[in-house]
Amino acid sequence: IEIINIRVAVSAPVAEGELRVASGRSGGSALKGRRRAWVGAVSRYEDLPVYDRYALAVGESVTGPAIVEEASSTLVLPPAATARVDVAGNMLVELG
Repeated sequence: IEIINIRVAVSAPVAEGELRVASGRSGGSALKGRRRAWVGAVSRYEDLPVYDRYALAVGESVTGPAIVEEASSTLVLPPAATARVDVAGNMLVELG
């Protein structure tokens, strides 16, 4: 006997999930320093603020041009963009 393909479908009841709310910062400023970076919108290098992503509190906003750093990624905000931390800890970016 040779079996080429088997398909299985499973369903189960799901318990109510709970959204974990971000706790906010541990204290101090999220501003780590400044870095010279190219800003394409104005075609020149500028001295941009650099923020620590993990130190941003829920509801806190960062306005571009700016850089937000974390261990696995870097968010570069262009001029007139705003990034805000929501209650789940996500960064919501609005381009302006």
